[in-house]
Amino acid sequence: MRILRIIFLIILFGSVSLEMSPVFSQSYPFREYTVMDGLAQSQSTIIFQDSRGFIWIGTRNGISRFDGIEFKNYFRKDGLPSGDVSQITENSKGVWVLGKNGLSLFNGKKFVYYPAPEGSIYERFRQVIRTGDDDFIINKFNPGKGRLDLALFKDGKYFDYSGSFPSLDTLKLETIINGTNNNEFFILNCNGSLFSWKDKKLTHLPRTDFNYHVLLLDNVLTNRNEKYEYMGQIPYHNGKKNRNLIYRDNEMNDHLILKKGESEFNIKLPKGRYPAMIDSEGIVWLPGEKNVYRLISTAFSRFSSYNELIPDLWALAEDRNGHLWFGSVNGDLQEFDGKEFRLRNDFKPHLLREAVFYKGSRKISNGDIYFSTSDGVLVWDGSSFSRLKGIPRGAQICYIYEDPADKSVLFGTHVGLYHLKNDSMRVYPEFIDEKLGVIEGIVRESSGKYWLSGHNGLLMFDGVNSIQMRDSILPESDTYTIEKDKYGGLWITSEEGLFFKRYGSKKFLSILPNYVNAPANSLMMMNDSNLLIGRLTDICIINLRKFYNSNSDYYRLYDRTDGFLGKDCLDNGIIKDKYGRFLILSSDGVDILDPKHLKPDTIPPRVYITDIEQVTDSLPWVSISEPDLFYNQTGKFILKWNQNNLRISFTGISTTNPEKVTYSHRLSGYEEKWSAKSSERKAVYEKIPPGNYQFELISFNADGIESTLNDKISIRIKPAIWQTLAFKIFLILLIITSSILSYVQLTKYRYRKKRESEKLQSRLSQLHMESVIRQFDPHFTFNVLSSVGSLIMSGEKELAYDYLIKLSGLLRSVLTDGSVIIKPISEELDFVQRYCEVQKLRFGERFDYSIVVNSDVNIMREVPKLTIQMFVENAIKHGLERRKEGGRIEVALENKMSCLEIRITDNGIGRAASAKLNTRGTGNGIKILTGLFEHMNTCNKVRATIELTDLFNDLENPSGTEVNIIIPDDYRFAFEQSKY
Repeated sequence: MRILRIIFLIILFGSVSLEMSPVFSQSYPFREYTVMDGLAQSQSTIIFQDSRGFIWIGTRNGISRFDGIEFKNYFRKDGLPSGDVSQITENSKGVWVLGKNGLSLFNGKKFVYYPAPEGSIYERFRQVIRTGDDDFIINKFNPGKGRLDLALFKDGKYFDYSGSFPSLDTLKLETIINGTNNNEFFILNCNGSLFSWKDKKLTHLPRTDFNYHVLLLDNVLTNRNEKYEYMGQIPYHNGKKNRNLIYRDNEMNDHLILKKGESEFNIKLPKGRYPAMIDSEGIVWLPGEKNVYRLISTAFSRFSSYNELIPDLWALAEDRNGHLWFGSVNGDLQEFDGKEFRLRNDFKPHLLREAVFYKGSRKISNGDIYFSTSDGVLVWDGSSFSRLKGIPRGAQICYIYEDPADKSVLFGTHVGLYHLKNDSMRVYPEFIDEKLGVIEGIVRESSGKYWLSGHNGLLMFDGVNSIQMRDSILPESDTYTIEKDKYGGLWITSEEGLFFKRYGSKKFLSILPNYVNAPANSLMMMNDSNLLIGRLTDICIINLRKFYNSNSDYYRLYDRTDGFLGKDCLDNGIIKDKYGRFLILSSDGVDILDPKHLKPDTIPPRVYITDIEQVTDSLPWVSISEPDLFYNQTGKFILKWNQNNLRISFTGISTTNPEKVTYSHRLSGYEEKWSAKSSERKAVYEKIPPGNYQFELISFNADGIESTLNDKISIRIKPAIWQTLAFKIFLILLIITSSILSYVQLTKYRYRKKRESEKLQSRLSQLHMESVIRQFDPHFTFNVLSSVGSLIMSGEKELAYDYLIKLSGLLRSVLTDGSVIIKPISEELDFVQRYCEVQKLRFGERFDYSIVVNSDVNIMREVPKLTIQMFVENAIKHGLERRKEGGRIEVALENKMSCLEIRITDNGIGRAASAKLNTRGTGNGIKILTGLFEHMNTCNKVRATIELTDLFNDLENPSGTEVNIIIPDDYRFAFEQSKY
């Protein structure tokens, strides 16, 4: 009989029912993987996990290798003969893929194809199993015989195997099955008989009634409702516990059974039937006609619209019979007896026509359900409905609480707080939004007082009086569920997260770290040790023992990656059923948490470095890893000096929850500290200096279990020639030699410049003396002496004496300052004034002068000697000497735009007329002074200028000459220190 293969379930979240005792209609959470996630093709046919933990998925168009996060696809261009895959297996050489006409070996980067000989007896390969010699036995079609037989694959070649053994050659085989070891395998023939092939001997197994035998993990076979494991030569009943198995449900032909330890989960099958797989962590993988699925968890399941659950739920409760009840804001009420849903309408006569169900329903201690509605409280006693008396019509019930001490019941409503005690109903009308706020949470203190949470924050209520509790951290509005733990601590949910007050303390605390804090709606004590909180997109479980002991891992979040699929948990929407499971009401259904199956993942991730890339001129990142990096056979990478911008990729395989695997790494030799835990799967290093390094990697699963076999690779970055020690020594010697030579040359240069400066100083002094001597030429002296003689002859002896004194003082100043090149402006102006006084003796009334110095001019500022006198002398000699009267010279000094401006103006005949009269003289004085300024300009960053301008009157006739000398403020006349 044809063997029924293990079947993978195709389930889109909530699309297929996965059933579990004691309730048989909830769906279990599956993660769907599609081509949008990177799958090679949507139609998957086979799944295989290799020894390193990678999941290999065979599709109709290539193979995908999956680490739980990222797909790596291989097609014909990567060495596969075709996209169709029959089977995937592994031996010591690596992963092998069986196609229709041969095997392909994965070398770490691509596949190497070993085709069967053409035109031979080898066609349509179906199955492959590994032998003890690390070779393969292949189940194939023999066209000559018109049936299946076996071939041997050894050293890259194919051999006829069945033809070498008559017992095999005559056997009409159907399928081959791996045995307990590689020295044995099993054969099923077309009649459904089972044989063992061991030591080249065929043995018929006695049990022949294998109508529904299925190959399972660890060589387990099933016969109808019994499970057998083959040991030796006969199947015996499997009494082992704590094993993960999938097998066929023979009573329900369209189901598979998932066995995990002592628990069994009944899985309803879709139409597609492909081999199933349980990986090394016990996770079920399901391929099918459309996409691939991974069972996330058996601890979570859910009721949704797919299971015929009514939408828009707000009421949830369990009755005394263990039946579940669901009420909606649409006014519908549904009962679930564990097998099917049933809509109930017999409650409607007890409520207003438009009444709907609200949050806060509760089963009280006598077994009755108090349903919260918009028309008071609807009561179900297990057999009939009634309406609770004492609460007015139209009262919206928001919360129901039973006092564990006296069994009285409090009802938070929009029209006040109602208290049912000893069959008497009392109302507290102040608990409305306009006053103290509508109540949505109640808990009793050991003192008998109540803590109330609601629309206007938290209150303390003693049955008569109420006090609003204010705290700087506690919200003043919209607090929801409130609970008390066994230590007396109070826990409150709100839009701002979860808050806590220790027993005896007056302060509230925000419990969860800021980066995980989120609005919390529902809250329930699971037991004395654990607290369950329903939030927006996840649930949080707090271990109270760890919390009170200040352990950092006191909480654990469960979201979609863990199997919790709910969205926006509703306040007061958690109940505990008779099986110990917690039903969590959310906006899109009811999620079921079974704590018995909520176990920490103790299996550490398997961590691998997958690629090393470098930056190039043409592409940002190019792989430099070798194919055998995949098999961890490359321990060291030797790179050039310019291959020092690296990106290292890695993965940590934990199929239980791959999305929450985190990593820590370091490049030893470059950094000493490990990186902080992160889900990032790449590490980038820039400008790594030459040297020897080791990249070390560890990973952690969703429950913080660290990988035990951490991966590492060595990296050596070779230095460039200029980065080598020999080059550095050579460079140091070269620098020392160059420094010595440079010092010698600099010393010679400085000595030469010093000598040149001394020569220049001597020459400037010589030129200056020549200028002075030239200025007081015999003609000038003769004129002065003649004027003095005329005064003596005319009897004006005192006046003559005064002028002789002025002349002698002038000559003394010139002769005594012969070695000085610069002097203060005050001394220069004093010299000019005495010079002009002497000239007035010569010219009499024909000459006058003025010297004006602005108050902002620093008269102690130094200028070259005779800078002003030189141009005053020229003005008299060439401009004023020919005038018969009214000759005048004006000297003005002022500061303009961070510069000293010296302006010398005369009203002489002008330079053009003077040139015609041959009064210009040699011009050596101006040349000397101009040369001095040009020399100083080379020693300053700014320039001093001398400008001569001809003046004209309104008739455009010459009217004199103006000299402007501009000397910037930061201009220095440093002759002695000049670098020149």
